[in-house]
Amino acid sequence: MTDIIPYSQAEIEKIGSAAEAANVAQVAKMAHEFYQAKDNQVLAQRAKEIYMRSARRAGQLLLEVEREQGKRTDLTSIEFKRSSYQEALEGAGITTYIANQWQKLAGIPQDKFDGYMTDPKHEWTEYTIPGLLRYAKDNPDEEPTKCTCPECGRVHNRKE
Repeated sequence: MTDIIPYSQAEIEKIGSAAEAANVAQVAKMAHEFYQAKDNQVLAQRAKEIYMRSARRAGQLLLEVEREQGKRTDLTSIEFKRSSYQEALEGAGITTYIANQWQKLAGIPQDKFDGYMTDPKHEWTEYTIPGLLRYAKDNPDEEPTKCTCPECGRVHNRKE
């Protein structure tokens, strides 16, 4: 039963379609719920990590799909053509809200994402998308530029 979701980080990064990544995410989500119900925190957390990584991968792949300009359909012919983005969402079986959440995950640099997953603070608390977004926001990538003030000689943070 421990091999419900045998995906490693490298395998998830090799996934080539948003539909496949979304499928892995959904299986991992179900596995997470199963392990939580069985009070197995370690496997529940591992399943949630796979969910987060596969959701992020789906978001990355959705960002690559060419989006078309919106068109009014009420004044044109009855013929309605789905955009390639809408088809990708339908193929993945996800809503636009979920797609937007996953695309936000895709925007987080890999080192921040991995930092959240390995932060001891999160070892015994459930990984969440809002928690990861907050972590990325609260831990900026670069140090502020420092300068020495000519008036007082002290080092200050300088806004660029």
